Amino acid sequence: MAKTTEQPCTTRRYEPNASIALIGIRGAGKRSLGFIAAAHLRRRFVSEGLYFEKVTGYKKSAFIEKFGQDDFYRRNEEVLQQMLDSHGTGCVLECGMATLTTGARTILRQFAQSHPVIHIVRDFQKISQALSLNGDQKAQLYKADLRHHYCSNFEFFNLEDSSLGDIHDAHVSSDPPNPRILRDVKLDFQRFIDFICHRPGFRDSGPFSLSALPLERRRHSFVTSVKLSTLLENNMPETWQDSGEDAIELVLDLFSEGTYRSISEQISRLKRALKIPIVVSLPKQEGAANLTPEITASTLQYVLRLGIDYLLVNLALDEVVHRTLLADKGPTTIIGDGVFPDPTARGWLDTCRIQLCENAEMIGFDTIRLTQPALERQDNEDVRYFAAHVSRAYSITVIAYNTGRLGRTSRVFNRLLTPIRHCTRASLAFVDEDPEDKITISDATSALFECFEMDSLEFYILGQSVFYSCSPPMHNAAFELYGLRHSFTFREIATFSEILAIANTPTFGGSAISFPFKEDAFRACTAMSPHASIIGSVNTLIPLRLLLNENTASLEEQADNRNNAGKVIGLYGDNSDWYGVYISILNRLSPRNTARLHKTTALVLGAGGSARAVIYALAQLECAEIHVRNRTYGNAVKVADHFNAWCEAENRPSRVSAWNEQQREWPADLELPTIVVNCLPSQASLFDDHDQVAEPLPSALLGNPSGGVAVSISYNPRITPFLQQVMNFRDECGIPWRIVTGVDIVFEQALLQFEQLSGYRAPKATMRQALESATEVRTLH
Repeated sequence: MAKTTEQPCTTRRYEPNASIALIGIRGAGKRSLGFIAAAHLRRRFVSEGLYFEKVTGYKKSAFIEKFGQDDFYRRNEEVLQQMLDSHGTGCVLECGMATLTTGARTILRQFAQSHPVIHIVRDFQKISQALSLNGDQKAQLYKADLRHHYCSNFEFFNLEDSSLGDIHDAHVSSDPPNPRILRDVKLDFQRFIDFICHRPGFRDSGPFSLSALPLERRRHSFVTSVKLSTLLENNMPETWQDSGEDAIELVLDLFSEGTYRSISEQISRLKRALKIPIVVSLPKQEGAANLTPEITASTLQYVLRLGIDYLLVNLALDEVVHRTLLADKGPTTIIGDGVFPDPTARGWLDTCRIQLCENAEMIGFDTIRLTQPALERQDNEDVRYFAAHVSRAYSITVIAYNTGRLGRTSRVFNRLLTPIRHCTRASLAFVDEDPEDKITISDATSALFECFEMDSLEFYILGQSVFYSCSPPMHNAAFELYGLRHSFTFREIATFSEILAIANTPTFGGSAISFPFKEDAFRACTAMSPHASIIGSVNTLIPLRLLLNENTASLEEQADNRNNAGKVIGLYGDNSDWYGVYISILNRLSPRNTARLHKTTALVLGAGGSARAVIYALAQLECAEIHVRNRTYGNAVKVADHFNAWCEAENRPSRVSAWNEQQREWPADLELPTIVVNCLPSQASLFDDHDQVAEPLPSALLGNPSGGVAVSISYNPRITPFLQQVMNFRDECGIPWRIVTGVDIVFEQALLQFEQLSGYRAPKATMRQALESATEVRTLH
């Protein structure tokens, strides 16, 4: 960071509805990201350039031409102050280049004392190339960008390329950004905004969904470590996702000019690639001679700007540094990190370690991590006793384990952020230490089964004609990868009472529920997720057990014990069908249609159980108009009324309407759909013409010039007549329609279902490979 007399802005305390300001140089993407944030939060978007024009009656260029540069700077600061004062809540503010003067930066620094102010950065070379800057202009712009660091309290690295809109910020308009905004950057920024605003991902997820529980409240969580230098030298491995870690620890081992921007970029890349929490740490002091106390403090403060989930802070640092970081941490969880490299015998019984935990809690740490090399196997027993004692005596969350080969047993029983070796690329993890000292998730779970901490359970897919199902090979492949000694099989069911009999066995682990028993399962549940409650059907059953202390326990405690056998006293129901539809559509929507979801129309064919999950998914996407066509019009009206009532109660922007089967023409007041979902059997059509069978869909309904996504719920055959019609239309007319097969939906919902049933993160590549292998050797229903 360049030398300056200005001090970084570190305060991150603000009310939930505090307005968010975006700053950065021309071409960074402020306006585009501002529109994204405003739409996501349902807030008003205010552009400083347009506000200046509204207040003064002049565009900035015209004002400078008429009144001169000095008067412009003075007036610009006045208008900026006025804009911030009058839009302090419920807005997203794009501040343009208002920060070029010292006075404007002072105004923004003051605003940042009680509001999020985000510095938007991009690859500077791309910006300078796009703007065709010469050497002096590049130097001036880079210097100007560095100044933004000192009047902001957050930083977002925009990984977007030059297609992202405001390279030409001088031509500011009130219209949304160019529709070429890429989907990835939209999702990146939405996740960033959700984090700094403390917004949950899916508000209605139950305790059996991993996304509903922070790492601290799970039975186990695993972390893989990688150095910054390694990331800069290697691309992210494609198989990383199969290692199953719940978090990734980035060790910042480089400290030189330009390192900060590299840190910001690599964290953004990790977030996009893995979509799991990020832990940031500094190397051990003995391995970083140039890591002075001043560099340490400034680096830790910088990292807090980046929206990371966890920050490891050495407990040996000065208490003033600790208190400052804890005061400035914002939404980040700070973990106090204590390492005892040369422990005495039975070191875990030393009262000084208890005192260390007590002091950490008093200072304000939420979590503490303590480690030492194991000198003897007794240390593994001692550390379990230590962790249990601290958990009972103090409110601080404790992570405690031994390192080295002898310490592997303690890591098996550690609950939070257990360090693991990547199962496919050990060279990327813990590169300074002997990989043989590290355990994989499979090592840890196998050990837990060996000592009866976990029990072998039976999982099923239950229903009619489920012999073709690809769920068993997908789940069994994941079980094998993680060392989970469970089995997943299909069972043909004639009556729902058979399902209840299977679910009542002590070793029942859970089941996927197939046609025609999803509504019966819904009615049989003792408890269910809000998702299932709203949809009205269940495709996932999980046993609720009488625990060893004969306590029925809370749902969260039940989730904590889901890999244990025992007497079944009830059933928990969830629905992952909607998520399979949701993520499949989201992954295939074009950037243009993704940006326009708040104006998009969707068509759903059918109004049965599958259609209810589809409509729920479309409402979660915040699709504006959802049109339901069904042969029995009354059923379509009933479904529309149900979801309209829910959308209104939840203040959701979607509206559901029924399209009478007798009406063949598309309603004139609606734009043609960009999402079409067929919930009918593969050979069925709602557009029959007396005795002559028509195409599944009139081709005119596919005529939206922006194209869209066509989804078939049925997957026998994989390419149904409906999808084949859409593909033929796309080839003939050149309109960019993308398809989602029923197999695609099965895969996505199975990922979520695996996490709900097992409590482990789904290994996506392994389950995909199992699915593709299975579809090659069996006929899909």
